[in-house]
Amino acid sequence: MKNTILPLLLFLLLTFIPIAAGSDIMLGVSPVTPDEEPEITWGPNDCSAPENKTARFYIDATGSPVPDCQWQVSSDNGSSWTDVAYAEQIITGAEMMTSVLTMENIVLTDDGNQYRCIVSNSEGSVTSGTVTLSVTKEPSAFASVTDISEVPKSLRVDEPVRLTGTITPDFATNKTIIWSIKDSYGSDAKIDGDILSSITPGRVDITATVSGGIDSATDFTKDFQLYISNSRTPYIKGPESWELSVGYEATTIGRFISRADPQPVVTIICTESRITWNAGSEVLEIAEGLKAGNYTVEFTSSNGDGPDAVHTFVLTVIGSDMQISVIDSGTQILYQRLLLIVIIPVIILAAAAIVIIVIIRVRVKGTGV
Repeated sequence: MKNTILPLLLFLLLTFIPIAAGSDIMLGVSPVTPDEEPEITWGPNDCSAPENKTARFYIDATGSPVPDCQWQVSSDNGSSWTDVAYAEQIITGAEMMTSVLTMENIVLTDDGNQYRCIVSNSEGSVTSGTVTLSVTKEPSAFASVTDISEVPKSLRVDEPVRLTGTITPDFATNKTIIWSIKDSYGSDAKIDGDILSSITPGRVDITATVSGGIDSATDFTKDFQLYISNSRTPYIKGPESWELSVGYEATTIGRFISRADPQPVVTIICTESRITWNAGSEVLEIAEGLKAGNYTVEFTSSNGDGPDAVHTFVLTVIGSDMQISVIDSGTQILYQRLLLIVIIPVIILAAAAIVIIVIIRVRVKGTGV
């Protein structure tokens, strides 16, 4: 009997212990997966979309349990963050998920907003990198011109310049500029297409026109002022003399205009401190108190690129002694005129009368009367 029981026990142990150990498999129960911290496997990336359209951010993550995603937005360059109320979350596998943040009807004020996603489960959390939303202006059916800028400001004699300009906005519907002369101020300036030229120095005002720039029936125009310099050589022109009377009030004299390219700097030499140069207004400022006399001002215009230009100006202040001198001079001229008109003819007549008397006497003696 004992010999029979022992083999039986061994048989039972060898048969049922393996079955018990693999009972989960035998019963169709999956093995338990260990918990894992979340991991971002893709995204998010920057997004750009026109205003009033839809923008989307995507992120893929894994983890066990399947993680949740919380999107956040910052409008102050990441200084503070606010949770976004809703985002779609799609479970794509036993431990995988995709989250989609959808924003409809975005506006221009959303441009530059930053976004991030916090992925978390019971084992931990991880925060994505920061991405940016760019919102572009959607072109309207017609975009009007609002400005023309960056137009040339000067040219040289015999050196034509091509007229160009920058139109704002850059998505304006019509962007072709037509150039014309508004006022040449006596210069020889002319425009051929978009080429401006002149053979004389001076100033010219031009008009830039965009046909249909404001709307399909209204042009956009803007005026610009250009100076025409005598090549690289400076020039200076202005009054050569001026008169004031003693007791005058403070005043200005000019303009004294100097031009070239590059623009020259004007300096003066004058021994009288009451005479000063105002470069901004291009005038001489004359303070009160100058005595009677002549005051010479030497102008020099220099740009370091051509011969200097020189101009001499004389200010005369007339006082009481100078006025007497002028009166005396006038009296002398009057006397001289009286001498020519009255006295000399009288002398001539007297001389003629004497000659006549002498002739008569001679004839009388000859006749013996």
